[in-house]
Amino acid sequence: MKKLYMKFNNGSELEADIIENDFTEAFYELFQEQKKCGKKLADTKVGYWRQSPLTYDKENWPAEKILASKQELVDNINEAIANLKTEFGLEYPKPHAFVEMQQPECNLIHRCFTTSEMRYTGNGRGSGEILNSVMWEFPLGHKHEHLAAAKENDREWFCDLFAPKGNLTEVPLQGPVERFKELIHIINRDIHNFESYTETSNKHKIRDIISEEESWHITQRFDVRADNGCGMILPDDQNSFEQEWRRYCSFENHDIWLLKDILGKDYHQCWLDEDDPTNVDICNIDLRHAACLCVDQNNGLNKFLNHSEFKSWLNGYGLEHKKETTANIPIADISNGWNMNDYLDDIRGHDRERIKTIDWDMGY
Repeated sequence: MKKLYMKFNNGSELEADIIENDFTEAFYELFQEQKKCGKKLADTKVGYWRQSPLTYDKENWPAEKILASKQELVDNINEAIANLKTEFGLEYPKPHAFVEMQQPECNLIHRCFTTSEMRYTGNGRGSGEILNSVMWEFPLGHKHEHLAAAKENDREWFCDLFAPKGNLTEVPLQGPVERFKELIHIINRDIHNFESYTETSNKHKIRDIISEEESWHITQRFDVRADNGCGMILPDDQNSFEQEWRRYCSFENHDIWLLKDILGKDYHQCWLDEDDPTNVDICNIDLRHAACLCVDQNNGLNKFLNHSEFKSWLNGYGLEHKKETTANIPIADISNGWNMNDYLDDIRGHDRERIKTIDWDMGY
């Protein structure tokens, strides 16, 4: 049986049995390829499913520090939008991002650029090196609830920008694909960073669904981000996700899962953001993924996904609650008695440097 090994800087070591199926075999091969290529460990991240506004890492920040952080993110987003106009002729009305924006605005800006990443056309020479056009995709005749909210709050510019214009709206552009993708990934990165400051009722409601202990999880990946700081992962460092592997998605308890690696959002994040799960960029598993994993030993995500509050919300949009399209996919189960709950004091609060992966491997 294949094994997963992780060593942490607190002296503990995790050993897990890899679940045997076609997906984990492909994951194992990608992992070994990354190791062989000398890919280094990315920083270990501590996650928190509850994601309430100003959670553990920002709850004691003074107001002026929060404002300065928000302003920096807004400046980054608007600079990237300005560069899209200068370099590609992509025109947007003003204002764009602004310090006072709330979750609906973040959702809409985010959606515009995830759909642009999904649908662009190249120069027909097979290389995709020259961008000819971008297509924003919306469901035909779909009433986007946040458009109505934007209009009611005198934000007509959002209605003008995002109102559906048929199934596909083509925007002609000219320029290098990689530069275009870099700019939209900067926007994507900092919209998500900005969202850590936004309030929604669901970000408070989730405290009644999963406990503080169930919320903690540890994530690890190789350092395969593009070196330009935009947060983009290059396709050569990812596997395609075969659709028949969806049968391995599970609502059952397991210890180690595929880290969500989505161009868009999973359903958990969509619910927290009070977004619309019928949009094209909402899914449980994306078409591609890197060799990355999530130690969720308390199964906080599955507890949320199986809760009646989430099921009712999903069904309200006409979507089925089934594992193939909603749940995550497990990778391994811990076999040597290592228990994340023994180290919660290491990962709680502000001193998260005490829990870091210093080595990991897969083998027999």
